[in-house]
Amino acid sequence: MDLIEKAKKFIKFGKVVQAEEILSEVITSHEAKTQEWLTAKSLLAQLKFQCAQWSATITHIEEIEKHHQLSPQLAENLVTAREKIRPKHVDRKMYGPLENWAKSFEITPHSNLKIDNAKKIPRSEITNIAHNQNIGKPYQSWNHVREAAWKQVNTLLFEMGPDKKPLQNTLEEIKNSLEKKIEAHSESLAFYFMDDIEADIELILRSAYVDADIHLAKELHRIYSAGAFPCGWEGEYPDGTICYADEITSSFP
Repeated sequence: MDLIEKAKKFIKFGKVVQAEEILSEVITSHEAKTQEWLTAKSLLAQLKFQCAQWSATITHIEEIEKHHQLSPQLAENLVTAREKIRPKHVDRKMYGPLENWAKSFEITPHSNLKIDNAKKIPRSEITNIAHNQNIGKPYQSWNHVREAAWKQVNTLLFEMGPDKKPLQNTLEEIKNSLEKKIEAHSESLAFYFMDDIEADIELILRSAYVDADIHLAKELHRIYSAGAFPCGWEGEYPDGTICYADEITSSFP
């Protein structure tokens, strides 16, 4: 997949930060063809225009708020817009400890784990619950749950602009280290779901970097810290229960 197509895929799933990074790479590359450069410029402009529209909506509603009593719907829109678009003061108290946790993360052979407020999934059902986007009740699509959390975090990150560059460098370092650790268990459940594990740890760190209170990120951290692999959601997120699998170093599938 070339960089433009990869960026389009990120945009489709609401991962605007990753899309912005790829498009910026294409624009600054001396090897980019003219058509690629123009396409990248166009897509990046669309992303920035969308974020500008969101910010304008917030400003407009806030002006109304100063002089008039807001209708219930406008008040709800303002709260939603502020939460999604305008970052609060970021102190990153949790980021440092989580960065250290991610850097020292190990794939360990735990079995017969019992984790409170979480559902253990039989190995025969892991792939279906983790990757079936049309899965029926009592489960919710795991991809949809994770995509919703990514959209929340990435909206805040996009607004931060250059301030997110140090995070990207750290994530690249952690990803390279994590891949080496997982590749040491090349026939394992961890290797089979390596992309999922990398994405989950990245979500945990990105959430902490913007001080976003993301329920899923907290649950992912809790399950990974226990030595298990989070692989689904039972119920209607954010209500319900996270699902997990243990024995992540043993052969799979």
